[in-house]
Amino acid sequence: MQAFKMESEQIEEMKRADLNVGSEVRERQISNQYIQDLYRFFKLFAYRNDFMPVFNWSLRFHSCWFFDMLHLSEEQQLQIAEFYFAKGYYNEAFSLFEKLSATDVAADLFQKMGYCKQQAGDFGQALEYYLRAEALLPEQLWLTRKIAFCNKMLRNYEEALNYYKRAEALDPENRNIQLQIGHLFVQEKRYPEALNYYFKVELATSTPKVWRAIAWCSFLSGKFRQAENYYAKIIDQKPTKLDYLNAGHVAWAQQKRNDALQLYAKSIQLFRQDDDDFYPAFNQDIAQLCESGIVKEEIPLMMDKLRYMV
Repeated sequence: MQAFKMESEQIEEMKRADLNVGSEVRERQISNQYIQDLYRFFKLFAYRNDFMPVFNWSLRFHSCWFFDMLHLSEEQQLQIAEFYFAKGYYNEAFSLFEKLSATDVAADLFQKMGYCKQQAGDFGQALEYYLRAEALLPEQLWLTRKIAFCNKMLRNYEEALNYYKRAEALDPENRNIQLQIGHLFVQEKRYPEALNYYFKVELATSTPKVWRAIAWCSFLSGKFRQAENYYAKIIDQKPTKLDYLNAGHVAWAQQKRNDALQLYAKSIQLFRQDDDDFYPAFNQDIAQLCESGIVKEEIPLMMDKLRYMV
């Protein structure tokens, strides 16, 4: 009752204020109050489960039967689409952007349509719309990076590398772009080129994130001593379960089996703290271990000893 009384007082205050505001502001206040009351009814009312959960429905205002009867201009429809987009309703936004793109071929629309598809995890469709936008708006940094990212997610590594290099030309001091180029060189097993990019980034910003990239790339390229030095720096900071796992690989590749066991054991402790399993993560790296010179038949023996130890 006290809450109703307070709300009643607020309404009276609004009525008094109405005398000093225009009709548009007054309409907005009334509609907001009405929607808030509806929300309370469908979300808080004791018997709300007896009614259709209106606020759980998809926000597809533009698909309602009366939408075309409103005769909204393209500008007004674009405002609705932008509202969907800003609030994260990407499927709804895409649907309305697609309708508008039939009459308005604009790079901005294609960019947003691509982003909607990207957010939905459909990288193939996202790439298609980004490329259509690029045809109208070439050499645009944000768009170039998005095209590169989608190619990377689709495992088109060579094409992704091409676009990230174009993005680097547009923004030469961007360390994240340079890191991405390094990662793609690793995917292509072009380790010396990857290390060159990683060292370039390290000169500008020496962080554990960069050290991890250098350490893992060094391990893959057979530079075990260099990898060991970087993993030692990481472990002196705030190491993760994967840092200990990878440092164990490096120690084992140098035939330091006891050191590897100790590092693996620490990794297992952190995996258990996260309610996670160490062994599937280890098994993912077996191919890299064999390439580093470890005899495949030794791996089950190491795992048996590790299980006994922990």
